[in-house]
This record gives sequence, C-alpha cells and structure tokens, in this order.
Amino acid sequence: MMTGAAYHVTNMPERYDPQYLIEQVYSRRGAMELRIKEYRALEGDKLSCQDFTPNQVRLLFHALAHNTMYLLRRHLPGPRQSWSFESIQKYLIRIAVKITQTAKEIVLHWPSDYQWKREFWTCHRKLQSQVMMC
Repeated sequence: MMTGAAYHVTNMPERYDPQYLIEQVYSRRGAMELRIKEYRALEGDKLSCQDFTPNQVRLLFHALAHNTMYLLRRHLPGPRQSWSFESIQKYLIRIAVKITQTAKEIVLHWPSDYQWKREFWTCHRKLQSQVMMC
C-alpha cells in the first residue's frame, strides 16, 4: 500500500505550480460552487414569472436573504460558522417561540429542549451592535 503519493491530472500549462493550482484555482472554484449551492437552497433560482419586473424583485429578495444568511453565519460563535444555510434556518430561524408583550418588554418563551439559545443570542447581540448602513 502506497502512502503519501498524490496525483493530480489537469490540462493547465506546466508552468503552474501544483500547489498554486490546488490552493488558488481548484479550492476557490469549489468554494464558489458551495456558494451557488447555498443560493439555490434559498430558492434563488426560482424565477418563474413571465414578466421581467416580478422576477427582478424576486431576485433582489433572494439576494437580500442570501446576504442576511451569510451575515448570520459570520456572527455565529466558533465552529458554528461552518453551518450550512439549511442548518441556520433549522436551528435559528424556524423555531417555535411563544412571544408575549408587556407594557415594558417583549418576552420570548423558548421550548425547554431548545439547545441553540446561546447561538441565537450571540447573533442577536452582534447584529444589534452593528451599524446598518443603507
């Protein structure tokens, strides 16, 4: 059994260093393909109207949703920053919370078994402290 041997077949000219090709070309391509997959997970490619204007508005809303999800993921603590958009939706957005409003405050009543409260409030604090520029 051989160990440590790796072969990469490419049609790129020989003048390129294999390390450069792997780290700068192929890794970036893979990262971009992941971004496209995430965008499709938000159904950003669903432009089914016959008219241009509704499709343009849908595309803008999907781009806004994508940027919001990206910002949320960036503000997650530590290893949670590698969560997919589906995980963020599942654990932080699509949650059952009872909301009550009193004269002084709005109270969120979490399910007793909800384990992602810390991540939710970490994102909330970081986003709240950011200055939103329009």
